[in-house]
Amino acid sequence: MSRYDELRSAALRKSQKEDLYWSGLYKVYNKFNKDFSEFLGVNNEIIKDSSNERIPVLTIGVYDEEKQCVDDAFDSQLPKDNNFLCFYCCLRIGGVGASDGTSNILFDINVCRDGDEYDFVSNALTNTIKCYEVDGNVDMTRFFEAIYNKIITDLNTR
Repeated sequence: MSRYDELRSAALRKSQKEDLYWSGLYKVYNKFNKDFSEFLGVNNEIIKDSSNERIPVLTIGVYDEEKQCVDDAFDSQLPKDNNFLCFYCCLRIGGVGASDGTSNILFDINVCRDGDEYDFVSNALTNTIKCYEVDGNVDMTRFFEAIYNKIITDLNTR
């Protein structure tokens, strides 16, 4: 095998390893909305904005500075920071009565992985939350619990 063939082979292995790494993180992103909705018990919740348009309880994607909101995004549109995949979540909590407003709770999510161990980092939390992949699925319950506890604490102290 020539040296050039060795370089080409090494480049191919590196590319395959990177593809495998990022595909695991993209899978987390693509399951996040469904899994977090199930964790919260969101079924057929209907929330309306100020113009009486229906809006989702959860939106994940990229943060739009101009509009000050989270826009849906394909996984390939998400920013990367070193080994972290970065995205935002906007959780809308509708009022109980028709005249009650909607609270928008925004938090960032940065996730990286080492094998089947996934580290979740958020400015909303003081600690990194470790979650694990089991049978091809990442169980994000520990992260969801940490975010939920932070949100409920903040809401109860207002």
